[in-house]
Amino acid sequence: VSTVVSMRHHARLPKLLPLYLWLLCALPVGIFAKLDLVDGLLKPKGLALDTSAGRIYWAEVGAMKIRSAKLDGTDIRDVLVKSDVLGAPTSLALDSIEKKIYWTARCCSVRRANLDGSDEQEVASAEYSSGIALDRVTRKVYWADWMQGRIMRADMSGSEAEVFYSKNLASPVDVALDPSHDMIYWSDFGRYRIERTGVDVATPVQGLNMSWAVMQTYGIAIDSLARKIYLSDYEHAGIEYTGRIIRTSLDGDDSEVLVSEPGMQMPTSMALDTDNGILYWTDQKSGKIQRLFLQCPASTLIVASRGNDTLEVQYAGSEHGSLTIAPCPEKYSGNLTLACSNGEVSVSSGRCGKRCPAGSVAPTFGLLKHEPDVEVNYGAMDDGERVDVPCPSDLVGVSQLKCKEGIVSVLGQNCRTAQPCKAGDTLVGDALVAYGFVPHGLMDGGACPSGFQ
Repeated sequence: VSTVVSMRHHARLPKLLPLYLWLLCALPVGIFAKLDLVDGLLKPKGLALDTSAGRIYWAEVGAMKIRSAKLDGTDIRDVLVKSDVLGAPTSLALDSIEKKIYWTARCCSVRRANLDGSDEQEVASAEYSSGIALDRVTRKVYWADWMQGRIMRADMSGSEAEVFYSKNLASPVDVALDPSHDMIYWSDFGRYRIERTGVDVATPVQGLNMSWAVMQTYGIAIDSLARKIYLSDYEHAGIEYTGRIIRTSLDGDDSEVLVSEPGMQMPTSMALDTDNGILYWTDQKSGKIQRLFLQCPASTLIVASRGNDTLEVQYAGSEHGSLTIAPCPEKYSGNLTLACSNGEVSVSSGRCGKRCPAGSVAPTFGLLKHEPDVEVNYGAMDDGERVDVPCPSDLVGVSQLKCKEGIVSVLGQNCRTAQPCKAGDTLVGDALVAYGFVPHGLMDGGACPSGFQ
């Protein structure tokens, strides 16, 4: 089953798809658990990375906390704990330079504190806030007002909130900045749309190509350098939820499903570590933080040959979901098709077989009793290769040889001593032509009989 499914040429599909259809996009069995970084959480939502300190932060709405852990999921700590459900943190953003964490509260403000939770301050009053992004150049903080259909902003140091954009929005839930191109993106959960505009509002608002969308798109993460956007979306029928992680170009084209598996229910906030090629997201309903390694770096894979020899196969770096061809090591023939999935490489198809070096073999069967034993010389052969080798010296015929795991075997041969042609006659047209004794391999002439020329 393919890990990455291209949606490039798909027409818009029905809103609700049976679960079994999404299994076609699922990761291979055994990788599901490898996605999980932290589990057992109470409605995790907002997510932010501090890669310089090697930590990940998240808002745990059900526990009314901001928590953090090492990037490997260990050393979980409470950063900030609220006692009032209305003050529960929902979305996070992190300023690693100023060592501040920003968040939206369930009601009714945007707030910030030190990374250890101390010195908490209100940045701006904000009703129905969701999603948060920091522009560290202009020192602005952006968030979405999902109830009133607005994108808001304020100074990071604290100021009155202002409406950044509000035309034709239904229920925006997340925002993300592309600082390299001075663009802001938002997901409108109520209209199944991703839109963007310049942070100076001079650029006309553009809707991304969403022909691939079949679910409600929520979280956004942007890779400015690679010009890619990562999206989380999900749908539900009754109590059944199904989620996906999708990657597209910045205009929404060339979309592909990176992850879709039965255990994924409601992926929401996302965070991207571009330096190490790792994508993180929260799954609010399943109570997990998950991650996906987007690349498999060049390395060496230990495999077994057809004869169970232990081999080291070198391979080039590749992207998650891709297939690459790696040649077998020296003295072995064949190629391996390698699959990159969540940072790990495995053999998709192919085997390495040991080559047979040039040599000779002495068949002991298939000869008439009066024929001598024959030693047949052959050139180097690939594993599994079959060749017909001419018989040596004054013998005629061929030997059929096969190479298997470095050993040459004789499948069959009909080498035999060359026999001369005894004197006789043969009918050529209407003439009976007589001939004399002719050694094997030579040619001789015969005179036409009387009455013929």
